[in-house]
Amino acid sequence: MGREGCCFYRIAPALTTTRPEIVGRPQNLEIPVAHHKDAIKRIRTSQAANERNRAYRSRMRSKVKALKSLVGSGDATAATADLPSTVSLLHKLAQKGVIHPRNAARRISRLAKAVNALKPTAAE
Repeated sequence: MGREGCCFYRIAPALTTTRPEIVGRPQNLEIPVAHHKDAIKRIRTSQAANERNRAYRSRMRSKVKALKSLVGSGDATAATADLPSTVSLLHKLAQKGVIHPRNAARRISRLAKAVNALKPTAAE
């Protein structure tokens, strides 16, 4: 008797997937279905959090990319104006757990260093 008869591998469209990007699994093997209410809810909440975090990360990348392009163009006033909102976003994402706090600190440090390099020094 194969796996198709086993209740552990029964098909439930909302809770199974055929994801080829899962390493080590054949493409047509479906992920097992949860049997308990709490496990089913955990899958649902995990998927919602995953989508939310993906949106946050996308927003973060766009914001950082925009600031880097301002730095690259040499526009010191626009870059200086945009830095606080980018820093605020990175702090929020670290606080929410979307990115690690050290990752946020490293990104903020590098961005601030790049923006400050654009500003003319007092000695000049």
